[in-house]
Amino acid sequence: MALQLTDAQARAAIQMLRDGLPPEPRVSQWMTCGLRDHITEAGRTLLRVASGGYQVALVAGSNGAGKSHLLYLFQLLAEEQGFLVSYSSQDLATGVVLNRPDLVYQAIVGNLTPQKDRADPLLSLLEDWAERAIPQLESAAMNMGQFYRLRDAGLLPESSPRRTTLCLLLYVWGARQSSVEACRLALGGLRGEQIANRSLCEAAQKLTLDPGYVSWTPNAYDSEFWFGQLKTVIFMATATGRPGALIVLDEIESLLELGRSSSKGRAYREMTALFRNVYGLARTWLVLAYTPAFLVGLERDLVADDNFRGALSVVRKQAGIELPARLEQGDAECVVRHVREIYAIARKTPLRLGDPAQLVQHWFRTGGATRELVRMSVEECDRAGARSR
Repeated sequence: MALQLTDAQARAAIQMLRDGLPPEPRVSQWMTCGLRDHITEAGRTLLRVASGGYQVALVAGSNGAGKSHLLYLFQLLAEEQGFLVSYSSQDLATGVVLNRPDLVYQAIVGNLTPQKDRADPLLSLLEDWAERAIPQLESAAMNMGQFYRLRDAGLLPESSPRRTTLCLLLYVWGARQSSVEACRLALGGLRGEQIANRSLCEAAQKLTLDPGYVSWTPNAYDSEFWFGQLKTVIFMATATGRPGALIVLDEIESLLELGRSSSKGRAYREMTALFRNVYGLARTWLVLAYTPAFLVGLERDLVADDNFRGALSVVRKQAGIELPARLEQGDAECVVRHVREIYAIARKTPLRLGDPAQLVQHWFRTGGATRELVRMSVEECDRAGARSR
């Protein structure tokens, strides 16, 4: 199938490929050489998730092997089907590693993919949810017991952290009474901002909403709260018409760089809990991505106990995706042809180029990754374009 692009779009795509980044969605989906089986299986996984399941996948790929491209394709596929989608990368510099559930939660909700023409994904979700919640509470007393009314109406899960419920009811009452401050505090709490319970309770009381017994503010390591709040957010998404959620956590090997063994141990426990769905997430596909260096590092890490290793082994066996370091000949030639086609659109004229197999053979000899093949293909087109001027 021919790719339909304007010359400006093609030039932008070539620049993205030159920089080693996935181009715009249409181009990325078209350039799926060697990845179609993975995309087909991803479609099946999303169907299982939409039916109420919880799925975990481990994606391994060396630098430049196409891992980022594959993760991007997963996201595009999920977005097309209406899923709530979030991509975030584990990062030791900012502390977003699984030993800090609060920062991981903040990264997940802070990196939700926006819906079309709606800039703030979490606020958009909350607004959609509130539209359905407000009619359920028209004649209700203003207290925390309204959680059960909303649960019975299918708008909240069987259980939710009490503070999370307070934030949701505070937003609903704030929206009904046009209290910008109440809505701001409620949204901040759902974002994971450091807002004391006292501030939330005082805002609720100003609206005559009885906050009841909400006396503790969750700390950074309260994984039951943070993943419980994530479960509630995902449930809200499904209650407002989304089939489920795709959560991508990339570069999980960052936890190997944690200096303290206690921090590593906590991160391994959290990962084990996610493998086994201790937090009761539903309609969720969790994708954890890493480079092979992660497994090499684990072999030498005494902090990783048998409980974690066993859970990791099961997920790798059942839902592991190992990207090959090198594409097969046919898939590699497909990459070269696609780059050439995009380049021709950008120039508005075809280039005089040889058999793609020649460039692929040269690439094989260099030992480079897929990203290097793309770069070589772009440079070959650059040279051919310069000669034709």
